[in-house]
Amino acid sequence: GKISNSDLKPPATSYRIGPGDVLQIEIVEVPGTLAKCLVMPDGRLYYDAAGGISAAGKTLKQIEDSLTKSLKEHYGFPIVSVNLEEVNSKRFTILGQVMKPGTYTLGQPVQVLDAIAKAGGLFSAALGQGATQDLADLKRSVLIRKGRIVPVDFFGLIKKGDMKQNVYLHPGDYIFLPAEGTDKVYVMGAVRTPTHVPYSARMNLVSAIASARGPAPGALSSHVLVIRGSRIKPRVCSVNLRNVMLGRQANVQLQPGDII
Repeated sequence: GKISNSDLKPPATSYRIGPGDVLQIEIVEVPGTLAKCLVMPDGRLYYDAAGGISAAGKTLKQIEDSLTKSLKEHYGFPIVSVNLEEVNSKRFTILGQVMKPGTYTLGQPVQVLDAIAKAGGLFSAALGQGATQDLADLKRSVLIRKGRIVPVDFFGLIKKGDMKQNVYLHPGDYIFLPAEGTDKVYVMGAVRTPTHVPYSARMNLVSAIASARGPAPGALSSHVLVIRGSRIKPRVCSVNLRNVMLGRQANVQLQPGDII
């Protein structure tokens, strides 16, 4: 596939609040009303006399409007200010050969190069006389979104400056930058601990997922993707993990560099 023009534009919609986000709310010119409010797991927030306000999926402006209506009875004509204090609901994950692999928030528009910078840059080895060598296999690096590969050419982006590859990330995206000559298997997505594990000849799908502490709650275990090969010619197969666990389907033997 090819990079779409829409992937090269920042998301058009305003940031929409999700559970876990922290908002700073204040009734302007009313002393003592400044407060930090957590959006609860059910998507509601509680502020002052407003009670439970539905916040998940709404913009800051929409939340301001809802609070203004709810607080009229107590404050007449309040001017409510709502700001995003802490982003926890929208995240992306970057793993592999970066200095600080992990999960990062997506409060503002983030492109692939921004994501790598947030993770401290590519992991590199000193060659002497000030020269360094990146340890990531850029030709096998991938961006995965909702179970599909977004066709980003990491080698062209990082080594040749092809900014047409510098796409914007979406919540839940995973970037994988495997090591050159990798002997690891990467386990990502809806597992309890996204990780990479050293490859062994006896490694299979179930043992690799077990190394990541198993599927996360709500994981779609009937549709587990195993990605093998380079970005240019990836091979992707879907496996029903539930059937494998029940012995109804053969376990999948893995190869070095596989991504689950």
